[in-house]
Amino acid sequence: WQAIAARGELSSPVIDMLAGTRDIDTAVVLSKNERICLTEAAINILGEMAKTNETIARPLLARPEIPEALARSLYAHVGAELKAYLRTYYDVGDEAVKQVAEDIVVEFSDSPSSVFMPSKHMIDAAEKFSLLGMLNMQVMMDTLQRGQIATFIAFFAKYSGVPVARIHDSLRETCPKGLAIACRALGVQKPDFSRIYLMTNRMRSPERIVNQHDMMEVLAYFDSVRPEVAQRIVRRSR
Repeated sequence: WQAIAARGELSSPVIDMLAGTRDIDTAVVLSKNERICLTEAAINILGEMAKTNETIARPLLARPEIPEALARSLYAHVGAELKAYLRTYYDVGDEAVKQVAEDIVVEFSDSPSSVFMPSKHMIDAAEKFSLLGMLNMQVMMDTLQRGQIATFIAFFAKYSGVPVARIHDSLRETCPKGLAIACRALGVQKPDFSRIYLMTNRMRSPERIVNQHDMMEVLAYFDSVRPEVAQRIVRRSR
């Protein structure tokens, strides 16, 4: 089932059949397969499974064909899991910190046209994650995978020490050199930098069309920046 779910071309009946198996590993592969378009029936099945399994929820939320109502529902479940994690593993007693899960999903409730500049809730959430020792590249990449670009900007700004506005403005450029410099200074590897560029493409292209020339240009720039030079630049920008 997993091997079939990973294929580049799948008919609607096959997609429905694979989703209907309700096998978790198959559902994950199907949700990650960006070369196919999920059917309505498959989305409904995968959506129900995702409410109790975040490994399905993450790739499913990133898909453009997911209806807004389902996406909102999944965000609520992901937030609940995060809040439970905070309570269980960090024994967090402060009610304000328990609201981290709600803070990071505020983005999804905002107007799509103004969603990229982090709100105060998101900046506060980044501060709380940092205080709890939970702010790292994996958390930030997971946030991007869920489509939360503004939350990622707040997290990355706190992680790097670069002002929020500079990270935001850099990502809107066709060749975000500021982001490349920050990533080089932090030791972010090229594959992760490429993923950040691709997953923030909505900021540069509402139609989600990736400009291959621009991407090659920024990757070449990333390669050309020496880490020690990038670190000096970042220190001056703080």
